[in-house]
Amino acid sequence: MPPEKRRHNLDPDSIKVVKSSDRLNRVVEARPKKKKKRRKSNAPVEVNYTRLFVRYAVAAVILVGLGYVYFQVRDFLPANEIQRERAIIADLQEEKASLERSLSAGLNPDRKSLVKGEIRVLEDDIADHERYITEIEQIYQQRETRLLNMGRENFVWLVVVAFLAYVAITGLSIPGAAVLTVAYGWIFAQIFEGSTTGFLLALTLVSFASTAGATAAFLMSRFVLRHTIEARYPEKVAAFDAAVRSEGPFFLFTLRLIAAVPFFMVNLLMGLTPIRVRTFWIVSQLGMLPGTAVYVYTGSQVPSLQTIVLEGPKGIVSNPWLWVGIALIGIVPLVIRLCVSSTVRNGLRKLNDLADDSDAPTLADAKSESEILAEDRRSGSRHRVRS
Repeated sequence: MPPEKRRHNLDPDSIKVVKSSDRLNRVVEARPKKKKKRRKSNAPVEVNYTRLFVRYAVAAVILVGLGYVYFQVRDFLPANEIQRERAIIADLQEEKASLERSLSAGLNPDRKSLVKGEIRVLEDDIADHERYITEIEQIYQQRETRLLNMGRENFVWLVVVAFLAYVAITGLSIPGAAVLTVAYGWIFAQIFEGSTTGFLLALTLVSFASTAGATAAFLMSRFVLRHTIEARYPEKVAAFDAAVRSEGPFFLFTLRLIAAVPFFMVNLLMGLTPIRVRTFWIVSQLGMLPGTAVYVYTGSQVPSLQTIVLEGPKGIVSNPWLWVGIALIGIVPLVIRLCVSSTVRNGLRKLNDLADDSDAPTLADAKSESEILAEDRRSGSRHRVRS
């Protein structure tokens, strides 16, 4: 059928008018849209029990391995050596006390002088063991003091190296950022002898370093890895793009607060959205600040190196404020998640639906729609030229 007659037989609801380059109106048939079945937002989230089991199994294997290593080397730790020395001292003191009680039992002079000699030998042994314990404590105290003085004397270099190391770990998405945050809190707290200054400096350094690393991954995703990420995560890219366009920076802020999506995934997928670099930096730094503060505080409550080495696990868990920090690590994300409004939770649920839906629209779909429309326009122009 000729194009002129075919246009007159179209359904009025399925046509639209497009203005051409020669300022003539022509009618093109609209491409029918496929109705894609979406999962309801209030549907229960399916739990992948196999993946969950694997994660817990791996965690259990790691814990068992660490426990095995500890029980194999614990006899060589200074804390256990000091405990053995103190146990020996306790036995010697008990033996000395029994000999002293025997002196009052009316012994003959020869036996009494012999017992006194044994008591003097025991006193010398006790003094030797106590002197050995003091030497061990002094050795580790001197080592810790030397390390802290080195950090104070080269504080600028310490900050620079710590900053670059954290940026590299977060920028390259290497696991261990949380452990490094706790370590920085401990290091700066020891350098400033437990004052608030050490906590604030560590918090400032980690906050800016983590944001810089996230922004580096964001820029790498936007300018270097765009095609690779789009090919590997097409549904998630489309879901993030739609969420950012509808919710704006508040969507990124919510993700940073409640950690609904892994840290590295947020950095990579946000690089493919139209969000600005400055907005990404500011929102990320504000959103990650509460969690960073909790981890840094926990690290600042860890006791000194001397206490850890000499007292072992008992010296670590004896500080009640350390338990407060550990509790905050688990409680703060839960409280933030509960405080998030129902609207945001529904938005995140829809995001999960989009990410899990194999029919989710992608950037390639939008590109194909544009190509089809452009092809229709070119075919219409060629037909007018021929006529």
